[in-house]
Amino acid sequence: MNCKKCIALILLSTFYILSAGNFSVAQTDQQKQEQLKEEQSNDSSILVSPAWLERKLKSDEDLVLIDLPFRKTTYKLGHIPGAVMLDWRTDIIDAEQINLYRLPQQADMEKLLSKIGVKNDSTIVLTDDMANRGSVRMYYTLKYFGHKKVHILNGGTPVWKSTKRTLTPDVPEIETSNYVIKSTQDGFFVQLEAVQKAIGDNDSQLIDGRPNVQFTGEKPGKVFHTNQAHKRLGHIPSAKNVPWQENLNKNGTFKSIDELRQLYESHGIDTDGDVVAYCNEGLHAAMPWFIFRELFGNEDIRLYDDSMAEWANRDDTPMNKGDGS
Repeated sequence: MNCKKCIALILLSTFYILSAGNFSVAQTDQQKQEQLKEEQSNDSSILVSPAWLERKLKSDEDLVLIDLPFRKTTYKLGHIPGAVMLDWRTDIIDAEQINLYRLPQQADMEKLLSKIGVKNDSTIVLTDDMANRGSVRMYYTLKYFGHKKVHILNGGTPVWKSTKRTLTPDVPEIETSNYVIKSTQDGFFVQLEAVQKAIGDNDSQLIDGRPNVQFTGEKPGKVFHTNQAHKRLGHIPSAKNVPWQENLNKNGTFKSIDELRQLYESHGIDTDGDVVAYCNEGLHAAMPWFIFRELFGNEDIRLYDDSMAEWANRDDTPMNKGDGS
């Protein structure tokens, strides 16, 4: 091998070594930025990180971690240590209106929270494996019944798992409590009559949070917890379609507030205006309700709790098909 080739090989090897070193530094800096972002979660943050939750589980004896997994077997196989499980299909709805997804009766909610050891001053953290869908609905429910300290693990249990944190099959011991609901927030939701008045009203906006194929009527909408298809297809006239998935990043965490505002504004929605959100049953519409109220600070957001489980199964309510309002 001649000298020129030797020199070329030495230079090339040196380049790769330096490049690898620089790449390693860059990765370390990125990891530090991600760690800093996690540590910025604090007690006033509604959306919290795995790092924040891990610290609170060790330091806050009054913290209650509620897991709402899509399937019960998932919880049994492994969940965040200390988490108590609730069934999103049955535990947090009105037992007398099983075909709808209405808020539970006050007495039933008091029994439920007492059973899992929640006190009136407890810090509650919500998690699920459903891209936060169960968590935002439970958040809405808890806030309706006046609970003060509620947080959501941003991205839920899958994000906890992605950080290589511990899971356990062990069910925690629960010391029951005597939870008393002192007030409710009836302004959080609207009923059918209010939605009828909102159609075509320039001062009101309707957000349909369902997949676009259900909005257009290409496919029937279904009540999520019963899988029951609606009798009629399409959407409420004048509604704008923002499918619930568009609020989230690929890993299930919420997009930034700026990104979310741009999302809704791109659909012609005034994020500071009067809004009614609906979906197939009231669970998915809790996501825009949460975003508008808690992230945008817009208290003029209401949830049509019965949603299409009521509207699309009546014969006297107007419905449109296609992409237009």
